[in-house]
Amino acid sequence: MKKISLYIIPLQLFLAAYWLKHGFLDKIVGISLGIIHPQTAYYGLTWNGWHDHIVGNWDKSRIGHLFFSPFFDILFPIIIVLQCLPFFIYIHVDY
Repeated sequence: MKKISLYIIPLQLFLAAYWLKHGFLDKIVGISLGIIHPQTAYYGLTWNGWHDHIVGNWDKSRIGHLFFSPFFDILFPIIIVLQCLPFFIYIHVDY
């Protein structure tokens, strides 16, 4: 079992870094910069940019428009936590 584990570790490290960067850092850093320096922050990574992108996709369906779009301010932090969960589980399990 340990031999198999050694071959998988580089893939796991890559996936953990990918989840961390694309799930957590993009959103947290972008939103923080949007609050601290709204003139220089890239709009797509700010809270309003994510709102427009995500709600725009949710609004493509009637169910999404009815049940998800009005609750973006509550659901967006949950989305961030869920995107980071695999990374934190990986760190916790290995250590």
